[in-house]
Amino acid sequence: MATEQITKEKKPKKRFFKKLSKKQVIFILLFALLFFGIGGMALVKASDNPAFCSTFCHNMEPMYNSYKHSNLLANAHAKADVVCHDCHQDSLSTKAQEGIKYVKGDYETPMKTRKFSKEMCLKCHDYDKVIAKTNFEESNPHKSHNGQLECNKCHKLHEPSTVYCSECHDFEWMDKLPAAFNSEE
Repeated sequence: MATEQITKEKKPKKRFFKKLSKKQVIFILLFALLFFGIGGMALVKASDNPAFCSTFCHNMEPMYNSYKHSNLLANAHAKADVVCHDCHQDSLSTKAQEGIKYVKGDYETPMKTRKFSKEMCLKCHDYDKVIAKTNFEESNPHKSHNGQLECNKCHKLHEPSTVYCSECHDFEWMDKLPAAFNSEE
């Protein structure tokens, strides 16, 4: 009897997949692939909606609030039907990495401010029209004596914009700027 018991204990247990036929294993793998594929595509599509990011990633709430409910440039872009991903064009792998960091709690609060190049802004904004629109009598902030400046030197989206010229100058047009400049939300 003791020998019989030892023999039973030494027998290796069959693994789950070994109990299944090849067809069943293939079916399970295809189902899992389909499930995660469709789920992944749905997640990517849902992330195109600005509200998605603030709903699932609470560190995004300040950016979403400035986009939806402020007098900042982010809200001006929202009113022009520009969505976050029109400028924040992260790759799928970057989005996945950020999602994993969020789930693990490995993210910065507050988030780092991204600075976009002038080229990024000029994909939508016509620089000649900007220069014409800001051709004030005293000076034109877009024709700086400091040469070509990056747009983000003055223009901020999720925080009040600043007037770089005001570090040295005090022009009348500075008092007539929109609320997005030097204002609180």
